[in-house]
Amino acid sequence: MFSRIFIVRRGQAAIRVARTCKRLGITAVALRAPEGSGLHIEACDISLEVDVTEGMLDVEQLVARAVENEIDAVHPGFGRHRQRDAIARALEQQGLPFVGQDADAAAALTDRTAFRALVEEVGGRVIPGSEGAVETLGQASLVAEEIGYPVVLGPAEDGDDPSWTIVDDEDDLPAAFEKLQGQGPLAVEKWLPRARAVELIVAIDAEGEVAPICDREETLFAEGRSLIEECPSTAFVFRTDGQAIQEMAFDLALRIAKQVTSAGLLRVGLLVDEAGRLYVSHADLGLPALLTAAEMVTGLDLVGLEMQLAAGVPMPDEVLALQPSGHAISAQLMATGEADPEATATTMRFPAAPQRSVRVEQSVMEGFCIPPDDFPRLAKITAYAPIRHQAALTLDRMLAGSVVAPYPTNCDRLRSILNDESFRAGQYDASFFDKKAS
Repeated sequence: MFSRIFIVRRGQAAIRVARTCKRLGITAVALRAPEGSGLHIEACDISLEVDVTEGMLDVEQLVARAVENEIDAVHPGFGRHRQRDAIARALEQQGLPFVGQDADAAAALTDRTAFRALVEEVGGRVIPGSEGAVETLGQASLVAEEIGYPVVLGPAEDGDDPSWTIVDDEDDLPAAFEKLQGQGPLAVEKWLPRARAVELIVAIDAEGEVAPICDREETLFAEGRSLIEECPSTAFVFRTDGQAIQEMAFDLALRIAKQVTSAGLLRVGLLVDEAGRLYVSHADLGLPALLTAAEMVTGLDLVGLEMQLAAGVPMPDEVLALQPSGHAISAQLMATGEADPEATATTMRFPAAPQRSVRVEQSVMEGFCIPPDDFPRLAKITAYAPIRHQAALTLDRMLAGSVVAPYPTNCDRLRSILNDESFRAGQYDASFFDKKAS
C-alpha cells in the first residue's frame, strides 16, 4: 500500500480521503493554497502549498512539491478533477500514480468517437447522435434532423457532464449552438425525456479482474447538479422485470470494464428507457461525487478499495462475494441565489442520528467559508434503511431539522422532491422537473 498520499482537492473530498488514510495508517497530505485555510487542512496530517490562480492549480509546482516531499501517490478526490489530464500526464513522467486515474485509459473513455466504438464492440447500445464532434451549425442541424427532435447539445469530450442543453426544435438550435460553441467541441444526441439515468460502479484490479459493486440512481439533475441520488436505482427496484434489466446492465458494464486498463473504480453511465432498453451514456474512472449511499448499501469503504486496487492489491474476497442490501438516499444541501462564496458560516446544525442510519458530511463548519472546490455545496446528507420509504422519511426529517446560516439554501426544494408522489412511488424520470414547472 501507499504510505504518503497527497490529496489535490480542498473541501469535503479531501476530508473523506484523509479519514480513510488515517484508518489505513497512511500519511494524508493536504493541498494548501497561499494564505489558505480550511477544514481539510485540519483533517490531514500535513499540508503542502501550491499556487492556485482562478481555481486552477500550478501543475508543475504540484508535481515538484510531491517529489520533494517523498509523496508516493496523488489522490484526485471525488468525481473528475478539472485538471485531471494535465496532472496525470505530469505525474506519469515522474513515475507517481494518480490514484485510479490512468491517463491513457481516461483519454480513451472521454474520446467520444473511440468510446462509442468500444461500446458497440462489446455489444452495447449508444445514444443516437453524432459519432464525434460537430464543428458547425450545419452539421449539428443535419444530425438533429436525422435522429429527430428533441435533441441535446453538449461537450463532445465530457460524456458524464450533466449540463447538456435540450433543444426542442430546429428553431431553437442556432441559439443553443452559439451559446455553447465557445466551450469546446460539441456533440448532438437524441433526448430521451422518459429515461432514467443510472450509474454502475465496477472494480478493476491490476490483473484485469472485474467485479460489480452497485448501481446508483442519478436522474434528478437540475442546473447541472445532482440534487438527490439513491442506491440501488429505482429504475430497477420498481419494475417487474427490474432484476433482469439490472443483470443485463451489470453484464454490459463488466464487458466495458474488461476493456479498461486502469486499476481502481470505473463508473458506467446508462440511460434506461420506458421499455427497459439500455443506452450507454458515458464511462469514467474514479469515485462518484456522492459515494456515501453506495458505501452504506455495500458496507465497503470505497476510498480504501480504490487505493488498494491502485496499489496493485488483488481483488478482495469481500468484493467478489459482495451482496448489497437496504436502501440509501443522498441529498446535496446547497447555498442558492446570490450566496457569497466568501461568507463565513455562523450556524451549521443538524439533528442527531445514529451513524449507521445517517451520515452528514459537511463542506463547511462554523467560522469557515465554503471551500472553493465545494461551492455552493454546504453538506451531503445520506439516510440508510432496510426499505426505501424509511430512508426517504429519515432524510426528510434530517433536512427539516437542519439549521444553516447565513446562506439561503435549497432545503425546501429537496424536501418537496422527497415528498412528491412520483418520487415516493419511485416512478420519476428525466422529465421530473419539467412536469413540476408546468
